[in-house]
Amino acid sequence: MVRGMASRPERDAGSARSKGSSLWPFGRGSLKPERSERHYAGAIYGTLLVMALLAVEPEDDPPEKVAGAVAVTVLVFWLAHVYAHSIGTRLRTGARQSWAHLRAEMANEWPLVQAAGPALAVLLLAAAGLFDTETAVVIGLTTGMIGLFAWGVVLGRRQGLGLGRAIVVGAIDCSFGLVIVALETMVH
Repeated sequence: MVRGMASRPERDAGSARSKGSSLWPFGRGSLKPERSERHYAGAIYGTLLVMALLAVEPEDDPPEKVAGAVAVTVLVFWLAHVYAHSIGTRLRTGARQSWAHLRAEMANEWPLVQAAGPALAVLLLAAAGLFDTETAVVIGLTTGMIGLFAWGVVLGRRQGLGLGRAIVVGAIDCSFGLVIVALETMVH
């Protein structure tokens, strides 16, 4: 056995049983999702994806159309991530696909979908007439920037930095995220 690889496939997909999880809304008895860099990466990736979608959405589209486009796109990307990680895990471990492993992969990638929540909520409020699509998009982009900044501050604090230096890390991470969103909009 290769060092560092789990001896049982269950460990790769998360082996602890859950009686329901706030991260996984599809029922009891699924394997508890692992808290790993994949979890955080999914949330950050989802934030960047939503911000890019909002940035390229035509301002004259009704907010419900924008919300639909964001929701469908995020779900498609989530399925693609689930599929890719499922195949990758099976190639690495030689394990057969099981519903338990598939549910665990789905749960592990769920933060990508959760990242769309704030923007979708704002777009639905706009659809209810609270404000126009352009305002909803600006709020959605701002929420994404605040999220990226916050992830950077948390990272800085976990690295043992003081609050001031952690804020600098947050600003740099947020700026880098904005560059990625700008590059994504340029290729759209």
